Amino acid sequence: MIKRSLIYSAAAPELLAQERATIIVHREAGGWQMRYNAYGVVVDGHEVARLRRGRTIEISVLPGTHRVELTIELTRASPTREVTLSPGRRCRLVNTPKSYLQALSTARTTEFLTLDVEPNSGSFTT
Repeated sequence: MIKRSLIYSAAAPELLAQERATIIVHREAGGWQMRYNAYGVVVDGHEVARLRRGRTIEISVLPGTHRVELTIELTRASPTREVTLSPGRRCRLVNTPKSYLQALSTARTTEFLTLDVEPNSGSFTT
């Protein structure tokens, strides 16, 4: 199931009429950690969606550079990824569950979750 979201970074009509870019965030179904919790999807400091296991969300954004991260109960849990998109481009980010031992070793850090850009999915920096 794909859920769609649209970010309006300004109320100016000329910005709303611009061609958009799309950020796709997918959470794989496997893994034991946080299996009953939805992760918050945060783009440019604003939570735009909640993401459950096995789900995908598409976020329509203005072209340019955007910061994307996953959160658990408004606490940063994944590394922040910066993606730069031109009009009409799509970038796909994937949350892959960590193994049991990796999850135990990162349980006390701020980067509890993974968030990786798929190759050939747009330009990005970390």
